[in-house]
Amino acid sequence: MKKTILFFIVATLSLNAFGQDAAKINQRDSLKIGEHTRSFLFHIPSNITKKPKLLFVIHGSDGTGELMVKFTDGWFGKLADERGDVIVVYPNGYKKHWNDCRKEANFDANLENIDDNTFFKEVINYFVKNYGVDTKQVFAAGHSNGGHQVFKLAKEMPQYFRKFAAVSANLPTPSNEDCFATGKPVSMLVINGTGDAINPYNGGEVVLPGDAKRGNVISTNETMNYWAGLAKINFATASRF
Repeated sequence: MKKTILFFIVATLSLNAFGQDAAKINQRDSLKIGEHTRSFLFHIPSNITKKPKLLFVIHGSDGTGELMVKFTDGWFGKLADERGDVIVVYPNGYKKHWNDCRKEANFDANLENIDDNTFFKEVINYFVKNYGVDTKQVFAAGHSNGGHQVFKLAKEMPQYFRKFAAVSANLPTPSNEDCFATGKPVSMLVINGTGDAINPYNGGEVVLPGDAKRGNVISTNETMNYWAGLAKINFATASRF
């Protein structure tokens, strides 16, 4: 568990540790999900092992999988090459966004109620079928809108993932919530900044430039209390980073 958490933290925060060679993606593909063609990028180490792990790295608002590779300076691909036991996949949101749990979000993925859950299920099936991925070793990490998508996956389809990590995201307030929560406890890592001007650490309205609306979110402590509560853990005495 400690190694997995370290993997998420180091890969997310060390954005400039390696050069652009580490950012190379060696595969791209797409799947038909309902009426829409959904695409994704992925990196497979040349020394990939049998029954590898699968790690989703999920971009934020107005992003793409390719931008997420650049944003992280290819760190996830570099770590995958070093480990040799994980495939990294960078899914593309619908019109650069994810249909997360925030009811008041006014981007198209939410307004059109895009079926991202089926997209993630089918991408997992793709890698199981084509690369023998271990279905008990699937992970999801995301930033901002991607972090909110991680929350949605953890709430609505936790059985498909082993662990989750969300960066720069707090759960929506009850009035801004439109996800169905299974109530199943999960392993969740949340990384938020106290000075974040977009995702308020202590809760409140998510503010972006222009006409972008996201509604209100609860505080980081409340967000952690939610996940800790599902596991019957007292967050006040749990370890914090």
